[in-house]
Amino acid sequence: GGTSDFKVGARFQTGGTELRLEHSAQSFDLQNVSRAKSGAFVGQRFGALKAQVGVSSSRLNAGGSDDNAQASELRLTWSPLRRLNFTAESRQHMGQDFSAVQPDYIGGGLTFNASQRTSFELSHRQVELPGGLNYGVTSLGGRSDIGAGTQAWGSYQIAGANGGQVAAVMGLNNRLRFGPSWTLSTLFERRFGLNDAPSADPV
Repeated sequence: GGTSDFKVGARFQTGGTELRLEHSAQSFDLQNVSRAKSGAFVGQRFGALKAQVGVSSSRLNAGGSDDNAQASELRLTWSPLRRLNFTAESRQHMGQDFSAVQPDYIGGGLTFNASQRTSFELSHRQVELPGGLNYGVTSLGGRSDIGAGTQAWGSYQIAGANGGQVAAVMGLNNRLRFGPSWTLSTLFERRFGLNDAPSADPV
């Protein structure tokens, strides 16, 4: 209750090049938090390598305080094998304003598709905060289609400069289709731990 979500976008693709515009906005009235993000991105495929670069502008309002940030974003995906994907991503702020709640980061990961229904994921993201402070989040998990339009996933996360903050995440996503026009989706996710991380932390 008290949650609203709005998304709009446009995409143009020619050959291996993709241009994309998008805007999204969410509000969580019970937590008194709202956020919005707009971005323009260009993607290009070079055989097994796909590169995406773009710029974004985001706004986060939590408890009456506004935080605005503009950033450049880069994402690389390399698929040397049909079952194996490597990813690398980076976000760097633009201008003089450095956001503590929307920080710069660099990260990477890999996904192994064990079968058509099951995959395993390993990722790490290193975050840079104002004042030269850094911390990282490492996540190891997997997801599986268990039938009837249901997907289950889980992960084990280690965060913090000393690795002392640990979280377990479990979730279920069910998608039922009624004819060619209607779908019903339900989502459950539970996170345990990471109690010291602020609720507005994007990581």
